[in-house]
Amino acid sequence: MNELIGSADGKKFSDYTQQYTLDLLLDYSSRHLYELSHSYRLQRINDSLALMVIDPRAWAANLLLSH
Repeated sequence: MNELIGSADGKKFSDYTQQYTLDLLLDYSSRHLYELSHSYRLQRINDSLALMVIDPRAWAANLLLSH
């Protein structure tokens, strides 16, 4: 059970739920951005709460945003 949800302090589970919630928020936000400009997309960087703003028109200029 510890491997699935983490230790007694709840850190692993807390990190997982924060990342999942952020993924949902980024999905909705990316949809809204697409309706506004058809360009930008938001993506969470794996195993973190850092974000990447992706602009397909300027792939070399993608921005990395961390918390």
